[in-house]
Amino acid sequence: MEVIEPIAPYLRSGDINQTLIVDALKPIILECDKQQEDLDEMIAENVASSIYMIRDTNVTTSKQLWE
Repeated sequence: MEVIEPIAPYLRSGDINQTLIVDALKPIILECDKQQEDLDEMIAENVASSIYMIRDTNVTTSKQLWE
């Protein structure tokens, strides 16, 4: 659970447009507003162990998450 603690406050319960995929053995990689085909390719190639997708209307950015 320590892997998701840094971004947990920014996750909103019930928002079906947000997905968090967590692999506790690898560092979190944030990818915001990617096209679905790019995400599918990244997952297939295991490029990102953790992907946090936010919809266009969400103003939260990776910069804000880590400040």
